[in-house]
Amino acid sequence: MRLQPTTFALLILGACADSGSGEPELAAADLPSQQLDDSDLDEEAPVALVKTPSALEVPNLIELHELGAAGEALTASAPPGLTENDLGRPFNADFTRLQGSAGKPLFPNAGTPKRTPQRSMEHRSVRVSTEAELAANASAWGIPLGNIRADMTTRYASHRALQIVEVVEIDDTTSALPPPDEAVYYPAKIYLGYSYEGLVSGDSADFSSTLHANLGAVNINLSAEAGENNLEFQAFGRGLNPTGGKSIFADDPKKLEAAYSVSGQPVPVLVEWRMIPGRSGRAGQIAWSELKEGCAGAEGCAPCQRWRFDRMIVSIPRTKANGSAWDAGGTPPEVVLSLTAAGREQTTRFKGTKADQSIGPIEVMAGEAVGFSAVDKDLMNDDPIGSGTTPIREFHSPRSEFGGSSAVELSSRDSRTKVTLLGQCAG
Repeated sequence: MRLQPTTFALLILGACADSGSGEPELAAADLPSQQLDDSDLDEEAPVALVKTPSALEVPNLIELHELGAAGEALTASAPPGLTENDLGRPFNADFTRLQGSAGKPLFPNAGTPKRTPQRSMEHRSVRVSTEAELAANASAWGIPLGNIRADMTTRYASHRALQIVEVVEIDDTTSALPPPDEAVYYPAKIYLGYSYEGLVSGDSADFSSTLHANLGAVNINLSAEAGENNLEFQAFGRGLNPTGGKSIFADDPKKLEAAYSVSGQPVPVLVEWRMIPGRSGRAGQIAWSELKEGCAGAEGCAPCQRWRFDRMIVSIPRTKANGSAWDAGGTPPEVVLSLTAAGREQTTRFKGTKADQSIGPIEVMAGEAVGFSAVDKDLMNDDPIGSGTTPIREFHSPRSEFGGSSAVELSSRDSRTKVTLLGQCAG
């Protein structure tokens, strides 16, 4: 039988789960057609049929639970360059992706990652207390891996404002390839959205009780807190920017959403790392000093949010600023002293330059200011003595010279008149 000359195209069919070679796959369109004539045809040439393997026929698959108990999961800031393509791929104990054939996806039969739309605005506080947790965030925070040790004196704490729009996750319940020896973690979930993260770092001795306790607080300006405690503050924005220029974290989702503006497309902001069963990563602990209980307002304890003062000690100079006596004949002044706090005023009177007496009591919230103004009351014209204000803080430690009461000291502008308020934390 003679075949008429015609045009043939060579077509190779096959499939590969992931060659890992980086070489492009060939399709029919990639192969040139060839014009054949009669001499090229052999009517008796045998035709060999080759069965190509299915993409699902991956050899040596295992069940991960066969390797041991399930490992820990860590949620961390997404490192630069992380994409959905990294889901299910092996990473080492330093959360660095394995390269070459060792970096093949562990779950070849997992299929398309599951996508879950989500709309949430929230804030999260992180106080890093393990080497593994610090290593998981190191790339996003710009921390050299060589600096991470259990005996390090630097401490890290973060507060994140997050707007999550979608969660993408791999099905890791399917059979897996045997993980390479150096593989420890794999990304199981990626959170897409926008974030603004404030990172505070510094020597453990500089993390005062105020900042230590406020790490999980709301309505906190971390930049200002860090500056007051000799700590470093860094901000990382991924499409989420403070509208007021300050990294303030609100306690209400609506307030939080109003405090930030969104720009650009959603990007990976968080990643959930899962440890491969039977593997182990960095095990070192990073110790923090724990707050004492039952002593709010004192150093080393929780902060006090509300103070109650019921005693006042006043010291007034013996003469006016020009050296003359307060009253004719050198008699002591008739003092009228007004205390102001939280929009309320309380007035007390006494004669002389020293006073130690009960007041109020007055209650003041931490962050509010208290002030005083004193005059020497005369028949014709009152002589000003002095005035001053000071903020009430979360910490005013008890003082033994005042019988264990906490003290807040106010001074006049010329520092000649002093008022000391004594009281206790009220909540």
